[in-house]
Amino acid sequence: MILPENIPLFDVSIEQALQYAILNQADYIAFERRRMEAESQVAQAKGQRYQTTLSASYGLNNVGGTVSDLYNDPSKQQIANISFNVPLVDWGRNKAMMQTALANKRLTDYVIEQDKIIFEQEIITKVRQFEMMRLQIEITKKSDEVAQQRYNVAQNRYLIGKIDITNLNIALTEKDSAKRSYLDALKSFWTAYYDLRMLTLYDFANNQLLYTPEEK
Repeated sequence: MILPENIPLFDVSIEQALQYAILNQADYIAFERRRMEAESQVAQAKGQRYQTTLSASYGLNNVGGTVSDLYNDPSKQQIANISFNVPLVDWGRNKAMMQTALANKRLTDYVIEQDKIIFEQEIITKVRQFEMMRLQIEITKKSDEVAQQRYNVAQNRYLIGKIDITNLNIALTEKDSAKRSYLDALKSFWTAYYDLRMLTLYDFANNQLLYTPEEK
């Protein structure tokens, strides 16, 4: 098995990671859509608050001794009607609708801000975790190499009778423990690396997007 020990040598700034996450993540884009929907509801409530109605009608009328006479020159009697309705009292209904829309907008704004903080904090945590795991790999790799050398020495000393089997087993246990720590560090590093790519849709190693932008 070949271990993924070739660690990419590049730095990821928090500002850069946030920039691409905000640009490319559908979750972040949805924040603005939710805000616009809440503002639209407020605007709709304002428009209905002083709603008026204008209507008009036009007709022709006639009289006659027979049915056929009704359709003989009906334009002699023309009727037109225009009405303009303005609500004077609505018992607070429109005001209540307005207050509800404003309350919903305030709640939406608050929830969006909290969601944005959580979203951005996740990006910041991933960047810091990525850098921490890179350092952790260096430490655990050195410990793994030292433990391997210690075990080789212990094994040689055991073969010439300088130490007993108990001390050899201790050296073996320490070697295996150091190797597991190194493998865990490698796993955590690559997990953090690809989590960061997934959250930002950006390849920081090659400085390019992970998708082809649509042409405008």
